[in-house]
Amino acid sequence: MKTLTTVLTAILFAVPVLAQEPPEGPRGPHGLRGQALQQHLELTEQQREDLKTNRQALREATRPLMQQMREKRNLLREEMHSETPNAGTIGQLTVEIKELAEQMKAAREASRADAVALLDSNQQAKLAILQQALELQGLARQAAGANLLAAPKGGFGMRGGMGPGPGSPGGGPGKGFRSGRGRGRGPAPNVN
Repeated sequence: MKTLTTVLTAILFAVPVLAQEPPEGPRGPHGLRGQALQQHLELTEQQREDLKTNRQALREATRPLMQQMREKRNLLREEMHSETPNAGTIGQLTVEIKELAEQMKAAREASRADAVALLDSNQQAKLAILQQALELQGLARQAAGANLLAAPKGGFGMRGGMGPGPGSPGGGPGKGFRSGRGRGRGPAPNVN
């Protein structure tokens, strides 16, 4: 019984982690609808249209996968909350959800490759620099949290912003970057 409880607990915590993927496509001023990226990459009107078509095709391709994943998550949730959860059913649903997540990831990667192929070599070089900046973002947040770097004006934005820290209005213990809560970044590194 203890083994079954351990397996069920592990699966319960693993499913949301396995299934989570960052949202794709434009979101407000940060996506291709925003002028800053269009200007930075110097996109032509045709490229903007082709990229829009690419995003629409990705949405259409992944819509049935997302629906299946939603249904399987609901079934898994119901099974987990049932009076006598069936470990076999839970395991099968977990595997199916993981397979759907992998299919969605493959579709996004193929779509991204098609989108990048629409750019010329200069635009791809600029995009490579943005990719490097994106990969360093977590490290930069930690350095800012350790007061080694100044945070950008306006903070880091709504997706995982540092929030008020100790000594600022609304700040204090358990608030801001060092609390270790939210977005899975953990506490600030020890810099002693």
